[in-house]
Amino acid sequence: MQNTIEDRTRLYRAGPPPDAGSSYRGVREYAKAGLLSYVADLIVERAERGASVLDLGCGAGALALRLSDLGFHVHACDYVQQNVRENVAFTQADLNGDFSALLPGQFGGIVASEIIEHLENPRHFLREVAKLLAPGGTLVLTTPNTDSTSRMRCCFRSGTTPGSRTMTTARWGISARCQRDS
Repeated sequence: MQNTIEDRTRLYRAGPPPDAGSSYRGVREYAKAGLLSYVADLIVERAERGASVLDLGCGAGALALRLSDLGFHVHACDYVQQNVRENVAFTQADLNGDFSALLPGQFGGIVASEIIEHLENPRHFLREVAKLLAPGGTLVLTTPNTDSTSRMRCCFRSGTTPGSRTMTTARWGISARCQRDS
């Protein structure tokens, strides 16, 4: 199959393939196949094993489960509690509000993967995240690359955006890794 706009649009409309990359231990990953594995690798590189890690906008909890399996103390947070099927610490919170007061202390690692683009006020969200990030802690933030050339071409040509499945100019979209020094 050639990598044409028509091919990418057809793949997008077909939905994600039923492959092992779209779930972790049977828990659905609501991200491009491989992205949450990559995010977990970043946490492993930057946070001490056994550190407390917060998964904001955790979806079904696939990343929280993966990080727990890697030896981290994980706390998951999302707007809808019934999304999380695994036995991990969980706080239900609206990430558009003042959610930092609802969570237990500070975290050595915080992940916000594919969530910030859904929020009303990303600046407020980041201020709340800063309150939760321990000194020396790491924030891993990802969001789809809406400025990629292939995504814009597809949008202009078909009237739809192809989602993260069809990004060809950037492997995972925009990734920001921040570390708090004090």
